[in-house]
Amino acid sequence: MTGVEDWRHGRLEANGISIHYVEVGEGPLVVFCHGWPESWYSWRHQLPVVAEAGFRAVAAFSVPFRPPIGALPDGVTVTMAMEANAGPDRDYYRLFFQKPGVAEADLDRSVRGVLYTISGDAIANGHRSEGWDGHFPKGETVTQQFTIPEMLPAWLTEEDVAFYVDQHARAGSQGGFNWYRNIDAMPAITGPFVGSTIEQPAFSMAGSTDMIAGNTADNLVGVENLPDLRHFEILEGVRHWIQQERPEQVNSALVRFLDGLD
Repeated sequence: MTGVEDWRHGRLEANGISIHYVEVGEGPLVVFCHGWPESWYSWRHQLPVVAEAGFRAVAAFSVPFRPPIGALPDGVTVTMAMEANAGPDRDYYRLFFQKPGVAEADLDRSVRGVLYTISGDAIANGHRSEGWDGHFPKGETVTQQFTIPEMLPAWLTEEDVAFYVDQHARAGSQGGFNWYRNIDAMPAITGPFVGSTIEQPAFSMAGSTDMIAGNTADNLVGVENLPDLRHFEILEGVRHWIQQERPEQVNSALVRFLDGLD
């Protein structure tokens, strides 16, 4: 299998947006999506393994999946609901992202901090007592919640951090933040799908301390009840970057799932 530098890069034009992607291998298509603050590079451990298993593995920018929100009471927006949930003394990262320029100035300078703080190692090393759900004291910034480690965890090298920093320096974060800035449009966009479910074969792995993704017991019930769930697993001690924090476990389970599809 060729190295990262030999993987194919391309661009897909869709809905007026130019989407960068990276691919490796030949065969049935497997698409790996990433969001902010990640990159196709976040799937660097999975792409060659899936390709070696006989698939065409493609990583591209996408948006986070979430179930349809449906209609809100008249005069109520998603932003207002988030503000009510946060309360008067707390801010929320999705609210912090709303004002153009503010989030970019804050987050673009702390790639190392965001990668470490939302990993399982931040808890294992005692820098956080529990998973962070994205709320923080009013008046502070998101990066003030981050820990800059003296030593990187085993799954993250200085070369990895340098790659992410270079990606953000060239492209910035505005594209990713703009998804959050359009969040009040979600009820209308996803409304037609309220009550529907994922009928296709499904695979789910999650980190036990990943509160950013909402991995609470109540939320995970919906995943466990999918009609054709083939694999469901919670990785203990892992947070938001499961495919990077535990690549061998993810790869093994994922290839078994893909090999079992018709």
